[in-house]
Amino acid sequence: MEEYPMANKAPSSSSSQVSEGNNMNKIMILPEGDGFDQHNLVIGTIASIIRTNLEEAKPSWKKLSIGQRDSWFNIFESKFTWPPQYKDMVRHNFEERGSAKMTQLMQDVRKNLNEKPTWMEDDVWAQMKAHWESSSFKNKSEINKRNRKSMDGASLHTGGSIPHRLHWKRMKEEKGTDPSLAEFYFRTHRRKKDQSWVGPRAESSYVSFILMNAFETYFMFILIIISTNCKYWPMSML
Repeated sequence: MEEYPMANKAPSSSSSQVSEGNNMNKIMILPEGDGFDQHNLVIGTIASIIRTNLEEAKPSWKKLSIGQRDSWFNIFESKFTWPPQYKDMVRHNFEERGSAKMTQLMQDVRKNLNEKPTWMEDDVWAQMKAHWESSSFKNKSEINKRNRKSMDGASLHTGGSIPHRLHWKRMKEEKGTDPSLAEFYFRTHRRKKDQSWVGPRAESSYVSFILMNAFETYFMFILIIISTNCKYWPMSML
């Protein structure tokens, strides 16, 4: 696992006063699960940081150097602030959300390799395009495509780069209560456009889940009836 700078100890009272002064123009955020409480604002900022400061021709977050990611986090830190005790968690979540956003950005770029994105420098674009057009990358992509197809949508979902935690939170706010597992699966595995399932296995898994719950509920109901009325039941039926 790649390492990144750990948080310093909580600052002294004098340094806290200086820190508060420096943070006056920053936006306060808090880590939440593997993301942040102000999800859209933070993700939009991370996307902007990547687009305007991409110096390395690397196709994914994990292939970037620690120096590149550190420089991006420094920019991130200049825009947001958080309680000192959350420094490590903020950095971890920055890595998680940054990785997901960079994957999405690169996927969008690959849709049209005949047009250079305006936010990518010429030298970076030339190297990235050469990588994506290489036989090794195409072979690997084809293998991955076949693997995804063989799964019939078992691991696909419609959440995009939004973490499931946030989807759950939004559904809870809409309903006023926590959604059931069935409701959550239904929401995250059907396309918004036409409400179709993301794949055959996604649908079959949902149906199996519903049937299993129905069977368990029926079985428990029978057990309750038997346990409360067993003295009236013929022994042959117990």
